[in-house]
Amino acid sequence: MQKHCFPWEWAEYIKKKLNQAFFSEGGWYEKGIKISLLPSFHRHRRSVFDYKKVLWGSFLIQFKSTNIFFAGDTAYSDFFSEIRKTVGNIEIAILPIGSYKPEFMMEKSHLNPFEAVKAANKLGSKIMAPMHYGTYDLTDEPRGEPLKLLKKASKALDSDLKILNPGTDFLLNVQTDT
Repeated sequence: MQKHCFPWEWAEYIKKKLNQAFFSEGGWYEKGIKISLLPSFHRHRRSVFDYKKVLWGSFLIQFKSTNIFFAGDTAYSDFFSEIRKTVGNIEIAILPIGSYKPEFMMEKSHLNPFEAVKAANKLGSKIMAPMHYGTYDLTDEPRGEPLKLLKKASKALDSDLKILNPGTDFLLNVQTDT
């Protein structure tokens, strides 16, 4: 019989299975070679006793002097300003804009389009790319609403908005260090 493990046991389980060959456990702001784990916030519970027992995470992907922020699933919080103070400005912020209704239930898990714009501004991003919308009908907002609201909210955006269709490539011009 296969052992089922709780989220806080995953690291030990993976270490045993992989003999640590391709595994590194991280904490917020702990940098790996090119990817760092940063804060995020997402309410969750996978069992009766594990509420708030897992470290939520977003990612900083660094290539040369370029910082790309991938938020993953996250709600709005003060950590966006904290990230900017710690790692500097972000070239591209990839932020979720969907699955935010009903607000009373989803506000602790996902950004709405207006919060995503606020987060991009707090991060000091040069480009904001939305994600986490329009693919699955999982929550109460109409399918096209997140993008429609993002276009309205983008009037307050301090950076460029880059909306990509699924499967579209985005070429980033990275400056080499001199």
